[in-house]
Amino acid sequence: MNVSLVVYASPSQAGSRSALRFATALLRHGHPIYRIFFYGDGCRHGFRIDSATGDILDQWSQLISEHQLDAVICVTAACKRKLLTESEARNSNPDPLLPGYSLSGLGQLVDATVCSDRVVTFR
Repeated sequence: MNVSLVVYASPSQAGSRSALRFATALLRHGHPIYRIFFYGDGCRHGFRIDSATGDILDQWSQLISEHQLDAVICVTAACKRKLLTESEARNSNPDPLLPGYSLSGLGQLVDATVCSDRVVTFR
């Protein structure tokens, strides 16, 4: 079963840890993760802006790199929250973005819903 995750929760919210535990369990049971799309306040996962959330960000980064997951940060959500400037948003790999994440738009979310057997959201 191919699964995609949509994470609306910021790194400091319980939804982030729930999504991380769910993703880990999926992979442990052999289910592929097609994409993890970080939307709304979830876009904060791609940026180290608060030292208090460093632990969860490190855990996400480790999971993403270890399993080579497609982790997408919504560029519009990041700009709306002033995590990116307009010029950084046009660059495909801006400096403030954490390793393992990419920027894209809602088209990637639509693709994930079409190509996955299940889409699970976390708030």
